[in-house]
Amino acid sequence: MLKSFFVKLFRLVVLSVLIAQVTFSSALAEETPAPEAVNTQAPEVVNTPTPEAVNASPVDVPVPDKPAADSSKVAPKVKKKKAPVVPAPRLAYPRPPHPYNMEAIEEFNTELYGEGN
Repeated sequence: MLKSFFVKLFRLVVLSVLIAQVTFSSALAEETPAPEAVNTQAPEVVNTPTPEAVNASPVDVPVPDKPAADSSKVAPKVKKKKAPVVPAPRLAYPRPPHPYNMEAIEEFNTELYGEGN
């Protein structure tokens, strides 16, 4: 009895050490820089001009009135006919058959238990 107590105690200590190693291992722990290494200064705000102030002059963009002959779309002369849609055949019965053959069950019962049971 004393021997089994020491074996169980040894297993408990070994499992505790292994669990502690896995829990506190550096491979699984998230590394963060030391507080001294973290930059705590606020970034300097630089006054940059807004996009409206940079590009305040109007830009003239030429807009063509008529598209060029090369860029016109050509309409197809023959329209493709779509294939007729054929409904999928129904595989289910309008009313599914009963899962058990009741006549065969009744016949088996009369043979096994006798008439009227």
